[in-house]
Amino acid sequence: MVPTVEYLPIDGLPEFRAETTKLILGEDSKAIAEGRVACCQSLSGTGALRLAAEFIAVNLGKDRRVFVSDPTWGNHHAIFAKAGLEVVKYSYFCAKTKGLDFSGMMADLDKVSAGDIVLLHGCAHNPTGVDPTMEQWHKIAALVKAKGVIPFFDCVRLRRILDLANGLSQNSTAIAGLPRIRLGRPRRGCGVRALL
Repeated sequence: MVPTVEYLPIDGLPEFRAETTKLILGEDSKAIAEGRVACCQSLSGTGALRLAAEFIAVNLGKDRRVFVSDPTWGNHHAIFAKAGLEVVKYSYFCAKTKGLDFSGMMADLDKVSAGDIVLLHGCAHNPTGVDPTMEQWHKIAALVKAKGVIPFFDCVRLRRILDLANGLSQNSTAIAGLPRIRLGRPRRGCGVRALL
């Protein structure tokens, strides 16, 4: 008897990828309907970030700066730097109020250049747990569009929101709602835990 080994396609299990994109972008996503979403399955959140960092470096160029919140998950700096990308911090958490430093965040993001990458936590910001309100998300989206910035959502804690009282649909609108705020067509290389 010769053992056989079955492998998933190189980009992952199609059904998993389809459900993931619907979860992130919404069942009624125009981008999904138009076939403008690319998604690949990876091993772990760190693996997904590493793939995305390499994608940015190889396909968009190592001259791209990646803006990350201060604080952010410790691996963000190392993963993007390892890919040869410059990592820049933007204000996020106010220790005094234990809340979002929205004015500081917007002031720092106003300094980004077209083509820069802005890493945003899709929900349950790591490590603070502090998320923008929907009104603040709209303002972030308007700035991202005006500056020609590429938003990058890290959604590693998306599973956590399934346990929250207000449920998935309200929380997922931070990401699913952004294209409806007319960010424009997604740039080359769109993905679920990557670029919109």
